[in-house]
Amino acid sequence: MDPAAALRWSRRACASAQGAAASPWLHEEVARRMQERLEFIKLQPSRWAAWEPLRSGLATVREVAARYAKAPWHAVVTQPQELHMAQAALQAPWWRWSRWTRPVVFAATAPEAPVDMVWANMLLHQAVDPKDLIAQWHRALAVNGFVMFSCFGPDTLRELRAAFAARGWPAPA
Repeated sequence: MDPAAALRWSRRACASAQGAAASPWLHEEVARRMQERLEFIKLQPSRWAAWEPLRSGLATVREVAARYAKAPWHAVVTQPQELHMAQAALQAPWWRWSRWTRPVVFAATAPEAPVDMVWANMLLHQAVDPKDLIAQWHRALAVNGFVMFSCFGPDTLRELRAAFAARGWPAPA
């Protein structure tokens, strides 16, 4: 991938027209399907990390947090301009007990303590160096931990162009 294009994409803020944090609709749909597959995994994470939650599908990150309600979690937000949006979208209000008993840690790097699950939706195909990103996930994982991730395949853009054209939308890329 072209490093300049990847950097430009990663710096692009994810916000709705109302200024609130929002993930792209395709990311939300893929995340929803990914989250359904957690039914098949018997391991209940005691700690987990959401990589780039604004790009991973905010609604589904919230659902995963609810699924593992007793597990503290870590949000890896590498773009400084997205930190405030991620906190506003994912942190419980100050009056909720969960904010104080199970706080979300927001940081630009992987968690220091190992996690049982890394949630990384729609990120790998955007990485300038996918091997480095996978290495970061590996370092964050505890022994016997797992990564839930998705990325575009070789024919995805062709399929998206056809889907957009069928609906009369402009080309996605």
